[in-house]
Amino acid sequence: MLTADVRQMAQAQHRLLDEGKDPLEERNNERLERDIKAGVAVRVRDLVEKYYKAKIAKKSRNYRKSAARFFDHIDKTIGDMPVTMVTPAVICDQAELSKWWVEKHPSAIQLLTHLKRMFSMAMAERTITVNPAAYKDNLEHLLPDHDHKVKHRESLPYEDLPKFMADLRRYEDRSGRKTGHTTVAYAVEFAALSGARVDEVCQRNGRKSMGTYGASRPSISKWAIYMGR
Repeated sequence: MLTADVRQMAQAQHRLLDEGKDPLEERNNERLERDIKAGVAVRVRDLVEKYYKAKIAKKSRNYRKSAARFFDHIDKTIGDMPVTMVTPAVICDQAELSKWWVEKHPSAIQLLTHLKRMFSMAMAERTITVNPAAYKDNLEHLLPDHDHKVKHRESLPYEDLPKFMADLRRYEDRSGRKTGHTTVAYAVEFAALSGARVDEVCQRNGRKSMGTYGASRPSISKWAIYMGR
């Protein structure tokens, strides 16, 4: 390269600095524009597909179905955007995370989890250097306060319990697998008869025997011991 060419390039860089612009950032923007025009820029939609194949495709059918609604939302809102152009503000506004954060907070947390993992994958592949969906020291300062209150379902009237138990014992797997009476149905029946908490029953799920589970808690009846025999 000739000295004159080098001098011109240096002068161009100095002009950018004088204008308060970052020469490296300007160069990256020019490269991104060329990639977009050539159709080779990695879009958010491409990242979603790669993330799905790597992390979601082998999950259970129910998990895939649950996650699909978040991917559909991401694709609809920012799917066409190049990954390198996604900023924390884009995540909050265009991907509507701020809106969800207030109106449906539990779903917003799941959406954020997928976004964070997706862009973390992009960082690992050197597509980006900063995760725009990181919460700590990032989105936590941009997302609005929320006042989410859990709405519990009404308790089952005592007089309806016999019918509920009869329906529960008749319940069969409705999926294509047709596995018969489901594990969930057994667990619900156990919880109803024993007085155990739902999370306690879930923690015991998959073990060979309930044994004397719950016998140490006075609030759990003798049925907890009987059901395990």
